[in-house]
Amino acid sequence: MKVSVVRPHELGGAEVTAWGEIQEQERELASPFLAPAFALSAGRVREPARVAILEEDGRTTGFFAFERRRGAIGKPLAAGVSDQQAVIRRSAEQLDPLALLRGCGLASWEFDHLVAGQLPLANRGAVARPSPIIDLSHGYDAFVRDGRTRSSTFKKTLARLRRLEADLGPVRLVFDERDPEAFETLLRWKAAQYVRTGRTNRVNVGWVSHLLRDLFAARDASCSGTLSALYAGDRMVAGHFGLRSARCLAWWFPAYDPTLARYAPGLCLLLRTTEDAANRGLAYIDLGKGQEPFKLAVANGEHIVGEGWIASRSAAAAAHGLIRGPRQAAYNLIMTQPALHGAARRVLRGFGRLRTRHR
Repeated sequence: MKVSVVRPHELGGAEVTAWGEIQEQERELASPFLAPAFALSAGRVREPARVAILEEDGRTTGFFAFERRRGAIGKPLAAGVSDQQAVIRRSAEQLDPLALLRGCGLASWEFDHLVAGQLPLANRGAVARPSPIIDLSHGYDAFVRDGRTRSSTFKKTLARLRRLEADLGPVRLVFDERDPEAFETLLRWKAAQYVRTGRTNRVNVGWVSHLLRDLFAARDASCSGTLSALYAGDRMVAGHFGLRSARCLAWWFPAYDPTLARYAPGLCLLLRTTEDAANRGLAYIDLGKGQEPFKLAVANGEHIVGEGWIASRSAAAAAHGLIRGPRQAAYNLIMTQPALHGAARRVLRGFGRLRTRHR
């Protein structure tokens, strides 16, 4: 296998086309996070962004997007906000992960959303996690009928939608809102939500902010930045910015007007967006890894993703494992113990209340 490492903008037109063709043929690679357009956007805002072009016998067989950090450590492209990772290759193609690392000049590569079919590449260095989805293969009406039997959330949310309409005016969804002011409103709501919940304010991180704005302007079939806005009367009450491919909508940055929390506008938005996504022929909405209550209430399926790392047989990889291993073990313990996970969420909310009080 020959490996050539380039910056995303150095990919040629033929290479971008070949990448897209592999992605179209492999259903497991449907996520817009795995599209060449996402790599190109990330490359415009992330200096460490790289793409490995894989070749065998003179033909291009795959692509691998990653970030190269100090100490020959590899991270996912746009680490921290990318909700899917994979080597872009046909499933029938064999791949030696250690040869891939050597070709990329990496001692190890960390991942947190590796597609299930590629978990064997990591051998025992990965933990499988459920990633909830809304499966739309049977249509929106079937999704709601099934949801009503599983959770009271559907009945309550539909009632709140009616109440929202009665109080504020006709409710409508703009699935692909292009108004920059609506986009900025969503980012302000999301920043305030991070403060309230005690979490890192990701939308105000410089490169993340630039990435979101770059993707908002992107109009690529494999990775289109999509702002869905819910209005009641003339007032925007909730919004979501995600990425859309031909088959998938990746649920990414949702937020709502906190003064309207009694209407559960986030769930109202999700149901209306799901209906529109089904009408547009999307196969599923990927809600992202995590066990947040709203995901468990509405999800009717799941994908499996992996967390962990692939390491070469080198001193640098061994040193990295000594640091990364205990941290991963502690995280695994918290994520697999509901009591610990709940306690961690309560601590973050308490921290958020203190931050809000002292702003």
